[in-house]
Amino acid sequence: FPYTTLFRSGNPTLAGNYEAAYCVIDRTLEGFQITWADIGQYPGTSPISDCSAYGAYTPVTNVDAQAKVTLDVCKLETLVGAGNFADARTVYQEGQNSPHKLADMAQATSSSPMWQKYHAFHSDAKHMHTLINSALAGGGKWQGKDDARAQVVKKGTRDLVLPMFIIHKLDSVLEGLAQTPPAATAAGEWDEAYAFYTGLELECPSGKGGSPHDTAQDRAKDFSTITFGRPNVHRHIGAAFKDGLAATRAGDVEKARTARNEIVKQLVIPYLQGAIKYAHELDNDISSNNDDAVKHQAEAYVFLRAVAAQLADSDAAATTALLTRLDVATEPEEGNYIATYCLVEKALQPLGITWEDVGRYAGTRRVNCATGKLIEIEDDLEPCSTARVTLFTAQCSTQAAMAPLLVDTETNKDDLCGYKYDAVKCMHDHAMTFECSLPSFGIPTEEEKEEVYSDRRHLLDTESDPFIDGQLGLDDWPT
Repeated sequence: FPYTTLFRSGNPTLAGNYEAAYCVIDRTLEGFQITWADIGQYPGTSPISDCSAYGAYTPVTNVDAQAKVTLDVCKLETLVGAGNFADARTVYQEGQNSPHKLADMAQATSSSPMWQKYHAFHSDAKHMHTLINSALAGGGKWQGKDDARAQVVKKGTRDLVLPMFIIHKLDSVLEGLAQTPPAATAAGEWDEAYAFYTGLELECPSGKGGSPHDTAQDRAKDFSTITFGRPNVHRHIGAAFKDGLAATRAGDVEKARTARNEIVKQLVIPYLQGAIKYAHELDNDISSNNDDAVKHQAEAYVFLRAVAAQLADSDAAATTALLTRLDVATEPEEGNYIATYCLVEKALQPLGITWEDVGRYAGTRRVNCATGKLIEIEDDLEPCSTARVTLFTAQCSTQAAMAPLLVDTETNKDDLCGYKYDAVKCMHDHAMTFECSLPSFGIPTEEEKEEVYSDRRHLLDTESDPFIDGQLGLDDWPT
């Protein structure tokens, strides 16, 4: 499923294309009765020894019907985007492309511990349907807020219903494996969970996808949690799904449980990212009197709701209070980013997740949750290595040979650790100069210089570099 998105028109140019192309071809060779000996090897390349790291998952059962439910999510997006909530309600209730109706999934019963946790938190066994059906019906708190209604319908089906159904299927597999003899349907249900995660590889008319896989893709771009062209969440979930399928087919319930737990953990990350992103956007809207405030309020609400019961394990009162302030029934007010950041921070360790896993949304700063205030830029250096700061200092030199490495616009020149550099294209033939107001970091050590050399080789993707090739030597390093 995932590879067809890599070269899709409109997607950003990313690294990792060779590995992804190699692995998708590797998966299909047997079907074509072709071998790598027939294809040969392109000069300068090496075979990929383990394609599992790139999410190569092959279902053992036909799960097209499950994957097609994302077509209904896309249809809903088209209809609510045009303000046609009546027809959207029909698609939600009756389905159009898959026998799995979204309304039925939202109201399903399950013995899954996670389902029970969310039912208890919301005091409503049909809490997902209650929210989505309310937005489809309109009126009340939704009056005059069609943009917010549309977001709740789309993201409610894609990011509440589908992830919960994935967990329902995984937990059903564990129940089946615990039986004597193990349930014969276990592998099929594991495949179904994967199909609900990826959906069909298509774009909704908006250019966005209709599956949790696509949510993870978008949030990874926002938070720079991408390695070698592939979102970290995709990489971990793909490997866990593959390991879990093997365990399921072998009847190994404990290994299947380990894979299930990893999948559930990784599913949480995009929704933490989404809650942080839209809380920040909401604050910006309020401060600038932007008309998108209620829309972003609704988006932040759905993303927070997707992980609310798990966050409540760390602070139930704060979780409930934040959901209330993000509900469109509440007049938007500032302070959402700090409240969301600190709630997430409190829950990270119990969830087995780190800030490195979550990343940082472009343009945001860390928060001192003890004081409830943003950390000042000059103190916000913890996520950056000394070499990164040194590299920034070097970029601020007036030497024309230096390419802009860390800063994309002059307005961000003082934001040392805003993770802007992850999105910056490094070009040898373009120089940027401006005056910098930086604290003194001192002269870098030889080890720090070598770390920067390594960073530059990676960023520039070349061995040719004014420092590396001797045009500028170690003694010429800017202080």
